[in-house]
Amino acid sequence: MTSIGDYAFFIEGSSLTDVYYGGSAEDWSEIEIGEWNDGLRAVDIHFLSSSPLALTAELEDYAGPLGSMATFTAQATGEGLTYQWWVKKPTATKFSKSSITSDTYSVELTEARNGNQVYCVVTDAWGNTVQTNTATMTVD
Repeated sequence: MTSIGDYAFFIEGSSLTDVYYGGSAEDWSEIEIGEWNDGLRAVDIHFLSSSPLALTAELEDYAGPLGSMATFTAQATGEGLTYQWWVKKPTATKFSKSSITSDTYSVELTEARNGNQVYCVVTDAWGNTVQTNTATMTVD
């Protein structure tokens, strides 16, 4: 992109607060911004991170006694990361979305959770996704 035309971001009462740009700050400074784009000049610009979305470690299976905490952590690099964990019981045919949306999935190990499998989908600010490997929790 080399320019943004006149009125491209002129919206009366605009609630634009953030722009995610896939280039560097230096690239952004080279873009010619046309007239009546004051709202664009007042937002937070987020630039492509020097470390694109990537997993930095694999999940490890957990084996422990009843009542222990089975904990799994999705380790990733990138900007604006969000997390969604998925769980599958041994008797299920597919994974179900968990309510856990942090980088760590931690639950008490019970008989009902014995053999459950988990994985996490990590999404960055640009909507790119990566999926961890699947890990299993087992009563030891």
